[in-house]
Amino acid sequence: MAEVQPNAAAQMHGRLAMIEIQRGNAAAVLAEAWQTFYGTRDANMALALQIGDDRAAADAVLKVLVAWPTSDRLYGSIVDVHALRKEPDQVFAWLERAIKNDENLAGNLLTGPFLAPYRRDPRFAALCKQPGLPVPADAVATQ
Repeated sequence: MAEVQPNAAAQMHGRLAMIEIQRGNAAAVLAEAWQTFYGTRDANMALALQIGDDRAAADAVLKVLVAWPTSDRLYGSIVDVHALRKEPDQVFAWLERAIKNDENLAGNLLTGPFLAPYRRDPRFAALCKQPGLPVPADAVATQ
């Protein structure tokens, strides 16, 4: 498939990487990540390393993502990395940056599997309102 439709093949490997992240299989994520596009590859490797045992490598690849120029920065991936690291303050700080920089995170915000644990945080409902997204029923609104 890669020879006929390289873009489709890379996207398929990206989706497989996301499935393996949810399964907790860091080795499989790394194998899939090498077959995706440049930016997606870095993002998937960052996610894979968060669920692996090498914290120094996880920290290093997160620094690479954060260092990307603002115009190319993968805000959704940085948010997902912090979500996997269980760092809610960083999750919401990067979501705020994404909204400020007009990044299209609507799909990630409402359906992203790594953000599900943060829906009960009052900051989540507030963030949904900023770009005019509906607040999910299970989100906790601020009083």
